[in-house]
Amino acid sequence: MIISTFEGFEAFVTEDSKRRDLRIFRFINVESLHLWVKVKNYLAQKCQNQIRLSKFCAGEDLNPKINRLCAELEGINNRTVLFPLSEHLRINNTKSDEILSKIMSVEYVNDVFSNCIHVYIPMYRMKDCLQSLLAQNTRLNDNVIFLEAEDKDDDYSLTIISRDIDISIKGHSIVGYRSYLEYWEDNPAKPIILYTDNAKFYKRNVFADNVRVLVNAYDIIKFHKLLPYNLNEEMGEDWQWRDLLVKLKTETNINSLFEVQFNIDKIDATHLLSKWKDSGDFEKWLIWLWLKFEVKNGYLYSVVNETENYKELIQNITNSIFKHSNKEILFREVYSERRKLIESLQIEDLPLQFWAKLEEVKDNEKIYYLTYCTQTEREQAIGFIGKTSINDKLIQYLEYAYPSLHAYMSESSFEDELLTTYFKQYKMQKIKNAFTEEFIEKVSELAAEKGVWWKLRSRNSYVNENYVDNSFIYWVDALGVEFLSLIQSVLEQRFKGVYYNINVGYADIPTITEFNKDFLTGRTYEPYRDLDNLKHKGNYPFCIEEELRLVEEVIKFAVQKLDVYERVLIVADHGASRGAILNKGTAFKADDNAKVERFGRYCKDSKVQYENQYSGCIDKEEYHVFASYDRFSIGGNEKSEIHGGATLEEVLVPIIILSRTPLEEKAVVTPIDTEIKLKAGLLPKVKFKIDKPFSELYATVDARKYVCRKEDDYWYFEPEIGKKELYVAKISSKGNIDEFEFRIIKGRTDSDKFNI
Repeated sequence: MIISTFEGFEAFVTEDSKRRDLRIFRFINVESLHLWVKVKNYLAQKCQNQIRLSKFCAGEDLNPKINRLCAELEGINNRTVLFPLSEHLRINNTKSDEILSKIMSVEYVNDVFSNCIHVYIPMYRMKDCLQSLLAQNTRLNDNVIFLEAEDKDDDYSLTIISRDIDISIKGHSIVGYRSYLEYWEDNPAKPIILYTDNAKFYKRNVFADNVRVLVNAYDIIKFHKLLPYNLNEEMGEDWQWRDLLVKLKTETNINSLFEVQFNIDKIDATHLLSKWKDSGDFEKWLIWLWLKFEVKNGYLYSVVNETENYKELIQNITNSIFKHSNKEILFREVYSERRKLIESLQIEDLPLQFWAKLEEVKDNEKIYYLTYCTQTEREQAIGFIGKTSINDKLIQYLEYAYPSLHAYMSESSFEDELLTTYFKQYKMQKIKNAFTEEFIEKVSELAAEKGVWWKLRSRNSYVNENYVDNSFIYWVDALGVEFLSLIQSVLEQRFKGVYYNINVGYADIPTITEFNKDFLTGRTYEPYRDLDNLKHKGNYPFCIEEELRLVEEVIKFAVQKLDVYERVLIVADHGASRGAILNKGTAFKADDNAKVERFGRYCKDSKVQYENQYSGCIDKEEYHVFASYDRFSIGGNEKSEIHGGATLEEVLVPIIILSRTPLEEKAVVTPIDTEIKLKAGLLPKVKFKIDKPFSELYATVDARKYVCRKEDDYWYFEPEIGKKELYVAKISSKGNIDEFEFRIIKGRTDSDKFNI
């Protein structure tokens, strides 16, 4: 039944009071709170009896006992108004059908039919519930009244809050369920805030009205929109939401929260992940939550999107790379980002699942999945390279995967092409941990020349020339010239404000410290012996990885000394050879009176000369030193590398001069022609002028060092040319002076008709 005015409702009640009906209940639905109060008060005046639902609550915060309500209804003997049933049904909507059915099924003990007794039940915003009731039984049409005298409330709200939550919300606050019903029984207003211990039981209810249930910290954060994200509760555990709510009470926004929590002034993925290692579980969860909503693209986006909680984040960052099968795309779009993430996270060891997946990858493709960020990865990269063929593509990828190893394997600049080729091959074979017969034979040929290095200058002469007032020598035991390309790379990439010059000199033989530390006499110095200790003890591939790390450490420590000294010299006493360990060659017996030392690399014998007996041996007074991989017979062996002999890797050492001020007088280099036409069969002649006089100049192009020659009023050099067109020439003398670019113009054929 629909009634359109309040006056019409009053008329209905007057007439209805005279009508006998076995169904004595009347549900009156209204859609505004104002009208509900008006109807409730009117019925309270018209009815001799009022039943307030609150009185059936057995405790302060307990629901009313419906059975007790029905028991009281059974004994009514005059017109009765019952309220506020709708407020109980609204919260307990899963039981509304059951409760209404009980009320309508009450069997009355008095003659309610003859006495025209009715029970009036005002209902607030229960239209859907009552229409469902009518749909089940159309004969109830006269028992359900829809009073549509006023518009529906748009601002009605009820917030149910667990009493153990410390929160203040604007509205009419009520503590306990009984007080909530009592409030409705008097003169209710809106919005309404109910604090109850039973809030958790309403959490899963689906409410037709604007009813919200807040039972934990997550509900409060979402209700107040304390974070600018579309959160769902499964993203965190209750303790995490609680801790977060405490933090949000003092911080006004998400940025200030993160700035204070992590002590950073820039909120981005890199900065946050750099805090991961030293963070507790709450901070890690907070970082993950931020990434979940703030990262919009790239590898990290795909990782976080597939990560259900913060505990999976690290494993997914390391392992998700295996989902990218296209190696070109992997390196172009994924690799660098993942490497930076691992670097930011300061991960010391990758999870076991990563290594299990890597085992399924071919050896020649493993490098695509490794970074230089962890020691194990670096060692594995060295080991995998040793198992596969080294090609240009692998070297290219190695620049990303392990820059230090890539720099080490790059060509070093020597004036003599023989040395350039020798050390390129030596380093490659040292990394592979296997030396070819051809290289071993080459070592023997050079040894037969009894010292190809004599045409170079001695280490001591370079030290004497470059050690000036306020200088310092950083003496690095066993630093060979094999590390020149790595040293130069570190200086170029990390210490751009440092001026340097690199020279190559020879040590005294036998190449032991006892014969190679006289350059320190009377000078300020500090020894560094970690590299030498490692070379005697390290296992492959650990020893290689550790050598590269120690050399980088050497450069860093030496540069730090420039804070005190005007000039720092990095000088080695001798080098070391892995070739002499892996390729023992022929063992020759020394005379019975000889003293064999350094596992046979040399012997001490004042009576017998060996140089003419053994082609690879060099006599120096009473010392007889092998310049090949042969040795004198002796028991035992070194583990990683050895020195004492006279192979190029043992006898040649770097002398590196560092300074905060230019090592050369300032000069300007001007190329004569920056575009040079390549002529068939000839090396290009690159010419330049320099505005200061020099006795010697060098040009370094693509890690190759060329002697510059003077002609008339200009200098020139003739570099080897590869496939590219654009090159950079670095001009140096005792130090770097200047650099310039030049372009090689290549023709397609030797034919004149193509204008070549």
